[in-house]
Amino acid sequence: MAKITYTTATLTAALMGDDAIETPSAKKANTRTVRKFLRDELGGGKAVVGKGARYALEYGAPELRAMKKKFAAWEIAQEEAKAARREALEAAKSPKADETPEPAETDTTDIADDEDNADEMPEGPSDEEIAEMIASED
Repeated sequence: MAKITYTTATLTAALMGDDAIETPSAKKANTRTVRKFLRDELGGGKAVVGKGARYALEYGAPELRAMKKKFAAWEIAQEEAKAARREALEAAKSPKADETPEPAETDTTDIADDEDNADEMPEGPSDEEIAEMIASED
């Protein structure tokens, strides 16, 4: 069987088929997704697939069909992992249903009688001393 040489861009079109949207931003995102898949599939997570035509990947029709099945399963696994991460984040953010948040304790150190804070208050001039200072300024 003849093998066809694919770049990551042409392999994206072959793997995604009708799902690949031809707008430039979607095309770039889809190609990036296929490169992530190829890194996982071919290199065990190592970077073996580059951008565009840097790498020529040869696949025959049976290999391409198997690759499509693996890609579909990989996409489903990625979505499930993303959903699990999102649920874990939501669970960490919100309090549990059986746990009610404890009311915050009120800080009453500022609200106290003058007698309690008498030792802590700095000594200042008395009313008579203030009156003498004002009289001496005139």
